[in-house]
Amino acid sequence: MNMSKIKHQKYLLVWDAVSMAWTEIGMDEKDYLDTADKFHKEFNSWQEIQKITFDVIGAFSFGYGCINLLIILGFIYKSTFALLLLSFIPYFFMMSLPDWGYSEEYLTEKMNNWYQQHYIIKFLNPIRVLGYPLILLFTFGHLRRLKKYYVNHN
Repeated sequence: MNMSKIKHQKYLLVWDAVSMAWTEIGMDEKDYLDTADKFHKEFNSWQEIQKITFDVIGAFSFGYGCINLLIILGFIYKSTFALLLLSFIPYFFMMSLPDWGYSEEYLTEKMNNWYQQHYIIKFLNPIRVLGYPLILLFTFGHLRRLKKYYVNHN
């Protein structure tokens, strides 16, 4: 998918806002208000934003799918090795979250990689399919607040 510069900036706005769910600091009330203001300037409805949000979640779901796979293996095999791998999950969460958000370059690269593949092909990877529900649960509160601020924006 070849994006125009304007469309790229619109999408990047959503990618940045949604990806803040996976940072150490997240967003405060002022950030939510600023984001809602930017969303209102660029988008006509929450459904437009939500469609892009599902793309962001899909793009980040592979890492969370790896976590789900380790959990499933731990329950199935109950081996020392699987339990050892499971013990590293808290470290994965601490180390994988950037402090202040993802850089524009990183998000642009991730976004370009996501939109270059056909939609069906992306979800043929079973690890991504495993990660999608986990990442939805992880971001639910953040997305709910984004929507609340967008809908209640004056």
